[in-house]
Amino acid sequence: MELAEGIVDDIMELTENGVAAYDSGLGEEVLVTTTLLCFLADTPMHAEITSTMMPANSQNPCRACDLGVIRASQKRTMAYLQFFLQISATGSWIKNGVRSWLGIIANCYLLWQISKDPRTKTRVEKLGGQLGIKASINKQIYMYTYDIRAKKECATPANRHFLERIRLCDEEAPERLFNPFFRLPDFDGCTDTPVEILHVFLLGVVKYMVRDLMGKMKPAQLGLIEGRYRAFQKAGLNIPSLSPYYMAKHSSNFTGKEFKAVLQSAPFVLFDFMEPAERLAWIALCELAPLVFQTHIEEMGEYLRLVRFHTHKYLYYLFKITGQWVNKPKFHMLLHLADSIERFGPASLFATEKFESYNGVLRTASIHSNRQSPGKDIANTFAAYKAIRHLVCGGWFQDPKHSTRYITAAPSVGKLFLEQPLIQKTMDYNYVSHLPVKGVFPHPLNSKLSTKESVPEGLKSHLPSQQIFQHEAIQWTAHRVLKKGVSILASSYRHLSHQMN
Repeated sequence: MELAEGIVDDIMELTENGVAAYDSGLGEEVLVTTTLLCFLADTPMHAEITSTMMPANSQNPCRACDLGVIRASQKRTMAYLQFFLQISATGSWIKNGVRSWLGIIANCYLLWQISKDPRTKTRVEKLGGQLGIKASINKQIYMYTYDIRAKKECATPANRHFLERIRLCDEEAPERLFNPFFRLPDFDGCTDTPVEILHVFLLGVVKYMVRDLMGKMKPAQLGLIEGRYRAFQKAGLNIPSLSPYYMAKHSSNFTGKEFKAVLQSAPFVLFDFMEPAERLAWIALCELAPLVFQTHIEEMGEYLRLVRFHTHKYLYYLFKITGQWVNKPKFHMLLHLADSIERFGPASLFATEKFESYNGVLRTASIHSNRQSPGKDIANTFAAYKAIRHLVCGGWFQDPKHSTRYITAAPSVGKLFLEQPLIQKTMDYNYVSHLPVKGVFPHPLNSKLSTKESVPEGLKSHLPSQQIFQHEAIQWTAHRVLKKGVSILASSYRHLSHQMN
């Protein structure tokens, strides 16, 4: 949030005035503008951006709807449980009212006005909790102001200067005392902060379920689970690696990819160690997971119906076991996932998982810093990477001698990058993973057979008019390879054989 003001100023400048850029395809300058469509973050950052309290400790735990109570003790009631699950008194599924972004902004200004009066510290803190408001920037200002006022005559000249600066800012530019995102036009913090599947689903719902299950296991059972993981065939599940010992003994240290692997393997590894009621909840969770991670949606209406149905089914079986899950707001946020998908498309498009891949580059930039100003060093490193990428990719630059002319690097510069893996490695570029896959899917891979086998008689009799070849592997999609030991379910072999031909 400390950097937000400068970022918002740049977004406002791009939105209102735009910036000139050179289009190499058109061969002329174009005007580039932008706007903030959504803000992707984990739960703590979403709470800070929307000036709301952390959900776990708040009387208003949801930034998207009006879920809330007047007193914390009301969270233990059946009425709150129905409110949490969006269930009416008759037992039907309903939707809570939408939380107002303008209302949040108005409440932040209200707290600031009240804080100007002396001896209102307790009142402001209590009212902020009831409203579910926590404006991080503004709160730091008025809490420090309360501390200075408490000093009375003992306040230092620096303290008095601070109060005077705040007074002048409040008169001339009061918006600078509040969340900078309040100034963005057409941005709604309640609807433009989508439910993020990495932190809400994998590191939220799935993590709670896995830790609850594995925490009840005895040492002998952990050994059996390890054995089942060793016997588990993962060839067709697109799981890069699976350590049986780690999966059985270190579930408290799992990351997103391990939780995803648990979802895929749970029916074969963990179901026998569950109570019947618990197994029903896990079955519902495993049915919901493939829908959550869909990257392409053919029919949005039918897809949303299925997502809502399986979400309700999962929560029904889960809360039949115990109502204590009401203390985990991420189970409630799961009910808003369908709304986020309807607004922004497949959940994978607004997942922060893709940004986790920058951690390695960020860490390298941090290591090669003099530690005096690491934030500035990291920014300069990323800016240098951006300039180098633009240069070797044949990007155009404004000629420093003639502002109306644009120039580009010679082809040999790009060739140097393409032909030198060492240079590619310095920019964390893996050329192997970006090699284009030739042909139309599916197609056989050009690899040597490890063992040649005869065509089964049953297959010959089933396809008497077809010529059958043996291949080491088949590229099924851009990211999936079929080989010995992997099976697929096809609705029509004729269509597939035509594609293979």
